[in-house]
Amino acid sequence: MLPGLVASLTRFHTQLCPRAPFALILFPAPSLPSAHSGATVELQQIYQHEFVEISVDRKRNWLYANWKGYQSDACIKEGCELMLTAMKEFKAVHILNDNRQVLGIWTGVADWLARNWFPRMRASGMKKFALIYSPSRFSQISADAAMLLYDQEGRDVVGFHSESAAVAWLAQSDEP
Repeated sequence: MLPGLVASLTRFHTQLCPRAPFALILFPAPSLPSAHSGATVELQQIYQHEFVEISVDRKRNWLYANWKGYQSDACIKEGCELMLTAMKEFKAVHILNDNRQVLGIWTGVADWLARNWFPRMRASGMKKFALIYSPSRFSQISADAAMLLYDQEGRDVVGFHSESAAVAWLAQSDEP
């Protein structure tokens, strides 16, 4: 198994959500439809918790985060740190961040995401970050706040209202 990733995941989880149980699961997760040639995005789940599930597609170097429910600042930070660790460990340069199951507002962490986490993601190799919006308007406002504070030109962090549009954008070849 991947000892560095396991140690990092355990440390972040214990620091940020000490009372919540921790589970590290390595098994195939459901595939996502791909926008190219009918192929699928093959996911291997590496982390599961009540507020986020993180999976990787090793073939495409993609990281998939599926966020769920109401989000506290601490749990968002924990999940984001786990994403950063997994991105480095698996060399996943394209991120698909799925907020369709997120409820409520989380603007309190938008500044941290924009000024701390996104720059570290980019410095660690992130090329594209596609966010699938939640149907919750409050969650959409929170996502827009973080993305606008970080990437005002919308070049590498972009929000989408559909999974297929997000996957299609990530699958496009990198342009200078």
